[in-house]
Amino acid sequence: MRKKRSRQKQAEEQKSHIRELDRIYRADGRANESSEETQQRHFDDRLRASARRNNASFEVKNQRQATDRLRTLNSRATESNEQRERRIHCNAVGNQNRIGAETFDSRRNRLQLERVRQGTLRASNWLYLKDEALHYDPNLDYPNFPQIVIRSMSSKCTFCGALKFEAEASGLCCSNGKVSLPELPQLPEPLKSLMEGNHPKSKEFLTMIRKYNSSFQMTSFGTSLPRLDSTGFMPTFRIQGQVYHKVGLGDTAST
Repeated sequence: MRKKRSRQKQAEEQKSHIRELDRIYRADGRANESSEETQQRHFDDRLRASARRNNASFEVKNQRQATDRLRTLNSRATESNEQRERRIHCNAVGNQNRIGAETFDSRRNRLQLERVRQGTLRASNWLYLKDEALHYDPNLDYPNFPQIVIRSMSSKCTFCGALKFEAEASGLCCSNGKVSLPELPQLPEPLKSLMEGNHPKSKEFLTMIRKYNSSFQMTSFGTSLPRLDSTGFMPTFRIQGQVYHKVGLGDTAST
């Protein structure tokens, strides 16, 4: 047991020594490299990081993105107005200086990397939200996801007048005027007066309308099957197709 622990300790010391030598070697190399070599190294590092993230599993990618969002949201939620303005200003100045000093090749590489990053971000966002309604996470700030923010229902269709969300695609309601539904017929009396509140029993009717509907839908069920014989035989039948509702008296003799 002692020998095993001794070998493990020796292996850890060797690994630590190798990491220290590698750190010194990298520091010396970076101290002697030119500005072009530094930019190229940074670009290669970003490409490797992007490839590593693309090859990560779906669960690992979700966890990393959720952690990054929470860390960013918490950091920005606690910063003061001065800190926020300073952060925005420093980012703007840094971007201007970096873009102004980059070479033609560096600019081309940056734009290429940005296109790859944007494409990966769009794809990962949609993948990340797949089946998210079935796996709701209260720690995530869903309103900050741009692909699910449809804003308020304040857009009015110019053809049918239907109210839609601002970000909702046009044509979903009436296919831009191609679909036109006929107007609903007027309700018969006394149902019309009961629904519009012009009947003495309108208040009671509107209060109990759900119970009335549940009762009437079972008390009158007409069928074209032969009538029951004198033996009291009770047939059981299966309905195939559609069931039609008829407004009227619950008399099955004529149905």
